[in-house]
Amino acid sequence: MHKFIIRVLKRLQVQVPSTLPQVQVQVPSILLQVQVQVPSILLQVQEILDWRTSREFFYWRLKRRLGEDNAVKTLLTADSLLDYHKALNYLQQWFNEDKKDNSLQWTNDKEVVQWLDEFNESSLINDRITNLQKENARQKIYRLLEIHPDLLSDINEHSNDEQRQAINRNLNSKTKN
Repeated sequence: MHKFIIRVLKRLQVQVPSTLPQVQVQVPSILLQVQVQVPSILLQVQEILDWRTSREFFYWRLKRRLGEDNAVKTLLTADSLLDYHKALNYLQQWFNEDKKDNSLQWTNDKEVVQWLDEFNESSLINDRITNLQKENARQKIYRLLEIHPDLLSDINEHSNDEQRQAINRNLNSKTKN
């Protein structure tokens, strides 16, 4: 930069002293202690790409990320208690169940994209979301019963005969199946 400035000044026919004064800058010690946090996603470089196959690689990688994002959004709208990472973990768990627990396939973008396409087109995603919602509702009920052990007796006490019969029918039909 210093040499560039001297060249510009000479072109402008400005007298340049043979030695320019040296400028010393005091850097506050707090700036020397700054640590940069690198996002973990950037630290996950897995392989060196050959430029000839890079277009195909990034095609499948992008298609996978978009498919995962759509599936995660579907899960998040179905269950507000989930966060993004839990929903992504559910997808990976379901993928491993469907692919007979070959966890190495989860790193293959093309395999995951094909599975996500099948998964979204079938009713399997709706069944799994329904099961997930039921499990979360069951957990909420268990937590409520732990906090309020007399809740069932209160429900029974404050229900009319028709509501009690409906509860009994539902309980009896589920235990017979």
